[in-house]
Amino acid sequence: MARLSDGSPGFVDEKNVVRWQLGAPRNASYINLSDYADVEVRPTHTDVIAAVLDDGCPLLNKAFRDADGRSRIRWLWHQGKTGARRPGGAEAGNRWWYQPYTTLPPGQTPAYGAELSPAEVDQLSSRITLGGDAVERESYRALRYLETPEKRRHGASVMTQVLNAYPPFGGSGQRMSEPASDWPLIFVQFPENELKDTSGGWLGVRVLDGLHYIIDRARRGGFRRKSLLDNEKDSAPIPVVATLSYGGLAGAHDGESLLEEALNDLQDRNPHLTLVMAAGNAYGRAVHASAALSESGKVTFELFIPPDNPNTVFVEFWLPQEADLSRVRFEINGPCGASLGQTGSGCTIDARNVCSLIAVRNAPQGRSGAMVLVSFNPTRIGGKGAHTVAGVWQVAIEAGTVGVINGWIERDDLNGGLARAQQARFLGEHVREDMTLSSPANAQHTRRFVVGSVIASDGSVSGYSASGPSSATFAARMGPDLSAIGDAARTLPGIVCDGVRSGERYRAAGTSVAAGAAAHSLIIEMQRRRPGNFAPAAPDLRRGVRK
Repeated sequence: MARLSDGSPGFVDEKNVVRWQLGAPRNASYINLSDYADVEVRPTHTDVIAAVLDDGCPLLNKAFRDADGRSRIRWLWHQGKTGARRPGGAEAGNRWWYQPYTTLPPGQTPAYGAELSPAEVDQLSSRITLGGDAVERESYRALRYLETPEKRRHGASVMTQVLNAYPPFGGSGQRMSEPASDWPLIFVQFPENELKDTSGGWLGVRVLDGLHYIIDRARRGGFRRKSLLDNEKDSAPIPVVATLSYGGLAGAHDGESLLEEALNDLQDRNPHLTLVMAAGNAYGRAVHASAALSESGKVTFELFIPPDNPNTVFVEFWLPQEADLSRVRFEINGPCGASLGQTGSGCTIDARNVCSLIAVRNAPQGRSGAMVLVSFNPTRIGGKGAHTVAGVWQVAIEAGTVGVINGWIERDDLNGGLARAQQARFLGEHVREDMTLSSPANAQHTRRFVVGSVIASDGSVSGYSASGPSSATFAARMGPDLSAIGDAARTLPGIVCDGVRSGERYRAAGTSVAAGAAAHSLIIEMQRRRPGNFAPAAPDLRRGVRK
């Protein structure tokens, strides 16, 4: 991922690159667009297009159909699959998926992943209408997608709120909005194997590519205006509201990460794109610590590395801009006496490397200072490589300058299923609960809304809903822009959501579902106020959440 001096993304001579960041390999091939004629699809008439970037699109669930029985999911791009080229038919064992014909980024066209067009989605939906639940299960297997739906509900919960928005207490299960609000949706599926990567290094490339895909599909994917503004040509872009609820816990939280700057550029160049982002669920999890530095003293942070954690723990310490890395001294002590000094290659236990340290002056996660990354191996015994000893670890820092040092622990509780591993956390006097917004949610933009969660029964902030401010020196984000319902009551967490399969219902909590509900309300308002008006004024949205 690179941002050029003119603000556009692309593959260019290095002299034009302002900042760059390595992402997960895309295994992209470069194609000639003349070989990819636009797929002929039945037109979809709408004034707003919804989009979701997530994991687990319940494209066969009958709950996501419009009044005519047609699936509201028009395009699905799976970034982790391989598809056949159009035209020519799918490869053996891969009947439905095709290689996308997209222009991302402008200039050259890297083609990777696989997509389902409206033609494939409609054909699959018609099979299920005739065949019922058994055919639905068989179709997921044939797609080699969502074969274990109980582990892949996150995208379904967000989609439910974006499209259907059930009452928070369940009630009769009827949709809260009028049936006429059957806006279509484009879904971007993140690669499953990368979702398990707790470093978050994959997020930037996948999000930017996904948004380019959404913009391209909104333009060339068969969508037509249902109504037009005065003196507006039919070629004017249809407004798009995209919901992103994935993000990390670490980073500088200054709103100047490479991903956030790239998102600003993208929205500036595409004024019809509105981005709704989850604030994150990090409040009360002790993932942020902060302490004052003195030139002659040192500060010690304590953190707890939980047992039986299958994931690597990443801890970022952000030093003041004036810090001289050649003078910074680190000392890491483990519960079994293992230690790591500044010049050590790793913290060793019985000659096994279990902890490492990297210091960089310029990091893509922000611009507010130098970053020192400390990583701890998984504590689960029996995996590959040496395991870290669980317990309390101490990180002592002597920076040789005055100022404030902030530490954030990246999310490490992913466990590939319904059960989660225990999150690593800071201990002691330096723990802070502010500056806990999701890593890509600290920048500000006029058409970007960061959403927190509130409780329906009393209107209070959900206990997990992340807090601002950002760490920016100037024009700092003070907290989420909006909040929406993420819990029914203190004794009834979560709100009603559709599952992957038809007829499945469950409760999901968090700022992810709140972001979906906010996107739903924004789209309703945009339809009421005529396309192009992005002012959020829906009655079920609240301004001012935890600051």
